[in-house]
Amino acid sequence: MSKILWIDDEIMSLTSVIRFLSGRGFDVIGIANAEDAFPIIEEQDIGLIILDQMMPGLDGMSFIAMMRKAGKEIPIVMMTKIDDENFMEEVFAQRVEDILIKPVNPKQVLAICKKYLEKDKIVMETTERTYGRESRDILMNINNITDIEGWYKVAEWIAKWNIMLDLPEHKDLRDIHESTVKNLNLEFLNYVKKSYKYLINDKDVVKSNNLIDKKVDLNENKKIYFILFDCMRLDLWLIIKSMISKYFNIKEEHYMSILPTLTSYSRNSVFSGKFPDEMSDLYETIWNENDIRQNRFEEENLRKLLLRLGYNNWNNFEYVKLVDLNFAGRMGKYDQPGFVAIVVNFLDMLVHYRGKSDLTKKSLPNDTAFRRIVKNWFENSKFPEFFKIISEENSVVYVTSDHGAITVKNDVIIKGSRIANIQFRYAEGFSIFGDKKNALTLFDPKTFHLPSKGSNYRYIFALKNYYLKPKDYSGPGYAGSMQHGGISIEEMILPISKLTPKR
Repeated sequence: MSKILWIDDEIMSLTSVIRFLSGRGFDVIGIANAEDAFPIIEEQDIGLIILDQMMPGLDGMSFIAMMRKAGKEIPIVMMTKIDDENFMEEVFAQRVEDILIKPVNPKQVLAICKKYLEKDKIVMETTERTYGRESRDILMNINNITDIEGWYKVAEWIAKWNIMLDLPEHKDLRDIHESTVKNLNLEFLNYVKKSYKYLINDKDVVKSNNLIDKKVDLNENKKIYFILFDCMRLDLWLIIKSMISKYFNIKEEHYMSILPTLTSYSRNSVFSGKFPDEMSDLYETIWNENDIRQNRFEEENLRKLLLRLGYNNWNNFEYVKLVDLNFAGRMGKYDQPGFVAIVVNFLDMLVHYRGKSDLTKKSLPNDTAFRRIVKNWFENSKFPEFFKIISEENSVVYVTSDHGAITVKNDVIIKGSRIANIQFRYAEGFSIFGDKKNALTLFDPKTFHLPSKGSNYRYIFALKNYYLKPKDYSGPGYAGSMQHGGISIEEMILPISKLTPKR
């Protein structure tokens, strides 16, 4: 542990306090004048300086000025008898961490020493205890979850700890968390296998196809923003939320994406208000993931959905799809009550970019690195300014996602001569099959509201952290990349938050 340098012209009178600190494991060097401090600072590992303000010779403020001029950034706590507010402001202006008003008692000084020398240790120990307790509670009660709402709480817990454990000092605990999440996903998989058929037919469960109907109030005489971030999982939403919460009161809820958790299925379902099998006769081409126009009916479907739901303010309706970040020109355009749908593609583009080459996978080696990139992107984009502007309007904002993504690590071979489509975490085709341990096959698509092209037409979903590939595939591996389309908490459980301005 770093040492404490205590500078006070009456240092001998502080012997009992120094002895008290020593008994608590702190190594204290006491000196009577500030001039003697500099060689000690150069030679010793000093982590905290306790400094008397009034001393003969070099006083406290002059010592601080010399320290800063020399580029020394050791935390300094000033001891003084002066409790004048202006003086305190002057002290803090010199980047002093704390002020202790004399006379001080040993426990006050102990608290200060712990704050600056043991903070990381205390935070680490507290974090480990809290995580251990919460993870045990989650795992012990996992069998008591009987509905999707229970899984929303699990997903929220995972996302919270994803963010908290991103700090470098939590690397070991992060590895434990990864194992915990893996176990939770195995239990979630069992839940989906048993319950998905009932969930999608339960009209009270909020899913992709009834999200707008259930969660967006179209009767408010306000400007309604419906902002959908493509491929925004819960932990990415928490990052964005932290940067816009100063402008809004946020009511946070969750919903379940339909399967496959792909843009062509889940997002078309959100904007049409229909299941995929209800759209297939009209828009068969949207199921082709290789067709870059797969969402070309999005605005048309949204208009039809809003019309069915009774929306009629068409003069102020707009659908905006943002491929890049340069949309400042649109700010302030929508100054009347209406409906503004905004689709943001950047996160999905970043996910796909992460899997394009070994270089990009090495640049973004794990989810922690990916979240840091997302945070940096959002901070430096025009979105904070955009959210600030719309918070000043008579508006209500809904922020959501169409699906999430998961980092894949292993491949599972899909066999069959008539694979119609295969997209990493999902495949469809005639008489196709895969490893039952790592892939789930739906033999009756219509039962799950999925388009079917005839007898023996099947859908296969990757499980755990696997991705699908054809038997004869000889291209690059995708281990370490982020993919979506399959069954996991991260892919299926999504945010739907209502934001109302704080003004």
